[in-house]
Parts: sequence; structure tokens; C-alpha cells
Amino acid sequence: MIKFCESDNTGITMVCVHKLDRFSRDKYDSAMYKQKLKAKGIRVVSVLENLNDSPESVILESVIEGMAQYYSANLAREVAKGQRENGLRAMHNGGDAPLGYDVAYDKKYIINEEEAQAVKIIFDMYVKGYSYSNIIDELNELGYKTKRGNKFGKNSLHGILNNEKYTGVYVFNKTQRKGINGKRNGHKQKSEDEIIRVEGGMPQIIDKEIQPSTSNDEKRKKSPGAHKANNNIFTYWNNSLR
Repeated sequence: MIKFCESDNTGITMVCVHKLDRFSRDKYDSAMYKQKLKAKGIRVVSVLENLNDSPESVILESVIEGMAQYYSANLAREVAKGQRENGLRAMHNGGDAPLGYDVAYDKKYIINEEEAQAVKIIFDMYVKGYSYSNIIDELNELGYKTKRGNKFGKNSLHGILNNEKYTGVYVFNKTQRKGINGKRNGHKQKSEDEIIRVEGGMPQIIDKEIQPSTSNDEKRKKSPGAHKANNNIFTYWNNSLR
């Protein structure tokens, strides 16, 4: 909306909001965006809050925005508190369960046997030296899908191979969701004292000794069988995973 209003040919002179907290619950963002609109001759008007350009309205508007930001911050704190309590109990905290798991009625993880077979194939092939492309070809050939029903890709494999949950360790609050710029950053890990780990909190699918490190993926060499035909895929996996 702000970008649209900043265009020179819109003819907009006013932005109406139901309440000021619908415009923004962050005082910094609110002031910044209002200044941008003001530079284009556009006013922000609240339907329920009768404010004008008087000094008293300036103070009242600041108080309203401060209360809105407090409400938002306090709600986020309460949500984080509830998620932390769930984490300490090794309970599901929302979103999709990892491949190989389902969520029971009590929010505990249980093994999805069919998906767990795909997880075992991924780890087994990886530790035997097969490349991501080889593993993806095998999974697609056998008809396996990701948790959302899509074909496997390199990113999905990387996430699975680096997921401690498969070794029986429940992990929560591991990645930094937002950086200092407010943008999400799922690749940045939090400090160890912020991460919740519960040994034995997950049904184990992979032995701890099997889970590899994928930090040197680019240095991995192709296995001796990487160029061989895959005519006996199903027989191979039936034998190796018994």
C-alpha cells in the first residue's frame, strides 16, 4: 500500500483505517510510513479515533500507538512462553511435523511408518556416499513424497539430514526467525542457551551414529556406483533395510 501511495499518479490524498493499530503496531514503523505518506501530501485518518493536527491529538496518537505496540509485544511474549512450556514437554509447537512423524491428540510425536522408510533411505544412501541427485532420483522412482506431497529437492534433503529429531532428540527454538532488520532468517542458529533439547523426547528413527554432518556437502565425492543404472532399486532397498 505504501509503495502504491508513493507513486506520483495515484491522486490519493487520504488513507483511512478503522483504528490506528490497523495501520501499524510498531511506533517506529508508524512514524516512518506516515512521514513517507505526508511527503506525498497524504494523511492517515482513523475512523474510530477522532484526531486532528492539534498538539493534544499528537500526544493522544502517540499514547494510542504505544498501547498498540505494548499489546503486540505482550501477546508475543505470552505466545513464546506457551511454546517454551510445550518445548520442555517435547510437544508439537505448530506447523508441519517432520517427514516420518505425525502428531497425536496430545501433541506428542508418533512415527509415520511409510514416511519413516523414506527417511531411512535418505540417511542410508547419504552415509554410503550417494549425492543428493542420486538420492532424489531413488525417492522419486520409489514414489515417495515430501510432507506436503511434493517431489523431493536438495533443500528438503538438507533439512532432513540436519534434523536431530530423527535421532530421538526433541529440538525447539533452534533457528533465528527474525534478524535485527525484522526479516525472517531460518538459516541462522540461536545460541545454545536459547535452544531447547530433550533427549528421548522423539520416537527415534535413525541411530545417532548414522546421522552425518552435511557441512561439507560441496566437497563430497560421487560414490563408485553413482553412474550405474538403477534397474534394481526396489530389490536393493528391500535387502538393505531389512
